This record gives sequence, structure tokens and C-alpha cells, in this order.
Amino acid sequence: MGTQVISAVYVPPKAGLPFLAVTISLDGTVSAIPFSTLIAAEAHNHYQAQELAKKPQGEHGPAHYEHE
Repeated sequence: MGTQVISAVYVPPKAGLPFLAVTISLDGTVSAIPFSTLIAAEAHNHYQAQELAKKPQGEHGPAHYEHE
């Protein structure tokens, strides 16, 4: 099937701004969720990837995740 989304964590350019867990779908949909730590943002993206892998082919959309 190939990759359905691209995920990345953006590090804040200065103190006081959040880390962003970003997901970009092949259809152009973008989501960004703020986290206070790099570890939390990476964990979110890892969880999203695991949940997406469980879905049947053709079924997209973000998995539910309780973030901080």
C-alpha cells in the first residue's frame, strides 16, 4: 500500500513555544498537535503510526490519542 502519511516533530525555535507533532497526509491534510516535551511529541507520532498500520487499506484519519 505504501506510506499514507508523513510524520515529523518540529522543535520550537525559542523557549516557551511547544514542540509540534505534525502529520501530513498524501491528500494534503495537515495536523499539528502541541506538546511540552520532545518525548511526548515523538510518542504521539509513534502511536499514530501504530494505529494507522492497524487500519484496513484505504481507511485514513488520525487515531485518537490523549495528549497532555
